[in-house]
Amino acid sequence: MSSVSDGEAVSSVLRSEEELDVHPSPVEAGSVRVRKTPEVVGVERDFDVQTEHAEFDRAAVGDEDSGEIETLADGSVSVPVFEEVLVVRRELRVRERVIVKKHTTVATQTIRDELLRERVEVEADPGVDLRKGTLGATRTAA
Repeated sequence: MSSVSDGEAVSSVLRSEEELDVHPSPVEAGSVRVRKTPEVVGVERDFDVQTEHAEFDRAAVGDEDSGEIETLADGSVSVPVFEEVLVVRRELRVRERVIVKKHTTVATQTIRDELLRERVEVEADPGVDLRKGTLGATRTAA
C-alpha cells in the first residue's frame, strides 16, 4: 500500500498471525439405554381348602318308616355338597420407579498445536533513512 503526503512516499505491509479459536462443542459421547425385560418367576404356595363329602348307607325299612320324605340321621335327604375352589387373579402393581439422571462435569484439557506467525523484517539500502515507525518494524542493516 502506498500513499504520498507532503512529497513523502509511505509504504506499508500487513503482518498477520494465527490465533487459537477454541470453544467447546457438545458432541454425543454415548447414550444410556434402559431396557426392561420380562422375567418369569415360578411361584408355588400351599393353601388349605375344604371339601365336603357325602356318605350314605342303606337301611332296611322298618315298621316305623312312614315312607314320607324325612330328614333322617342316615343322610337319606338330598343335601347340597360344596367344595372350595381357588380363584387366582393376576394384578399388575407398580413396585418401583427407576430414575435416570445425567450430570455434567467440567474438566480442563490442554490443547497443543502449531500456529503460523509472520515476522516482518524491514531492510533498507545503504543511504536510505529508515525510521522506526508503526507495527514494530525492526531495523536491519544490509
